[in-house]
Amino acid sequence: MALILACTLIILQVASIWILKKHYQAAKRLPLPPGPPGRWLLGNKMPKSNTALQFARWTEQYGPVFSLKQGRRIFVVIGRHQAAVDIMEKEGAILADRPRSIAVQETLSDGLRMILVGSGERLRRMRRVLHAGLQPRVAETYEPIQIRNAKNLVLDILNDPKNHQNHALRFPGGHVLYYGKTTPTSYTDPEIVTVNKCIERFGRAIRPGAYLVDTYPILVLSLAT
Repeated sequence: MALILACTLIILQVASIWILKKHYQAAKRLPLPPGPPGRWLLGNKMPKSNTALQFARWTEQYGPVFSLKQGRRIFVVIGRHQAAVDIMEKEGAILADRPRSIAVQETLSDGLRMILVGSGERLRRMRRVLHAGLQPRVAETYEPIQIRNAKNLVLDILNDPKNHQNHALRFPGGHVLYYGKTTPTSYTDPEIVTVNKCIERFGRAIRPGAYLVDTYPILVLSLAT
């Protein structure tokens, strides 16, 4: 009985210290932008569909910049174009990094998706490699290919207007394939189907709150085993 009481007191003391530490850290932080109230410990419930529409509603309710919480993670959402421009122009240095993405970047993309790579040596090496093919003078040489692909999109819609949405879905992937493929590309081509499936899968996985492992990184240990 004495052992149980002693263990209980130790647990209470540790919990009290942890709570005081969190309150102290929160007091030192700058206040977050307003946002919708969340559930204790779990935070805000992210929309499973029509995310952009829900973010637009929260923007109208809480202002052009609002915050969301998921576990220990904090999301600051910029819901207006001008607000985003102002922040990027005035605070560009603090936007160079990326938050850790276990599900999408480390698991789904094997750490190779550049838009999710955090600042550091790997990002610098990847940018150097891409710069050779994407600098303005080189990009101008891609214009004939892009115009040809755009013309094919217009012709596809004119010849088959019922499938205009499928032709539009073919358009981005067609740009990529045109650099190594000269034959006409259809939205039913296996390569286009694969590209669109990849984009759809990425869109589902990148949604905030899609996977608990991003909110509670300790779960990554169970994935490894």
